Amino acid sequence: MRDDYSEINMLEILMILKNKWWIIFLTFIVAVISSSIINMYYIIPVYQAEAALFLGKENDKIKGIEIGEFQISNGLINDYRQMIKTRLVAEEVIKDLDLNMSVGTFKSRVSVNTLKDSRLFTITFQSTDPQLATDVTNKLAEQIVKLATEVVEVENIQVIDNAIIPRYPIKPNKTLNIAIAAAFGMVIGVFVIFILEFSDNTIKTSRDVEKVLGLYTLGEIPRFKKANRRKDKERIWQDEILAIK
Repeated sequence: MRDDYSEINMLEILMILKNKWWIIFLTFIVAVISSSIINMYYIIPVYQAEAALFLGKENDKIKGIEIGEFQISNGLINDYRQMIKTRLVAEEVIKDLDLNMSVGTFKSRVSVNTLKDSRLFTITFQSTDPQLATDVTNKLAEQIVKLATEVVEVENIQVIDNAIIPRYPIKPNKTLNIAIAAAFGMVIGVFVIFILEFSDNTIKTSRDVEKVLGLYTLGEIPRFKKANRRKDKERIWQDEILAIK
């Protein structure tokens, strides 16, 4: 193995990559095809259903405490966000829909998103079954309306958009996964090229002679193809015949 790696300059690196470009191309193709197959046949797609709710106005008073309108809205939305992720709500939805799912798994798939300075908020649920994601989301929306009446003792929340069956999954992101695999494949290709190059002990050029043996070459014998060698011989014979004449 060559000892003096530090003398390899950028031009040599580019020449090494150029001469073995097919390795990079091969690992690139293998990575892209493998990623495509895995994304299509082995990764189960995940769907997300979403319902939109609106928090209305309730006489600017809640249990005798007067506060600003947005403070009321923000406070209630935060309360509802926490309520949706409670064990009580999870168990109620799991029971109503007869789901084979633990409370912890159920809560991890639920999310509540709010818009800044707005009384609109959304409830989402993720599942590998788009119909199940839709049913759970709509059931959660019903539960939050029920809790608003029974617990908070207000009737100021309304479902604006019920969840509909999602047509396209949110996971996996096939384009991103394939792009990452392609980049990784090219990096692997470059790594393989350098492993092959640095593990090659043969001397190929006069520069290799100077590096390994510390000797200077007086000349080089070029490599000819058979066809070129035959043409060169014919040309030499013709020149000799002309010289004799």
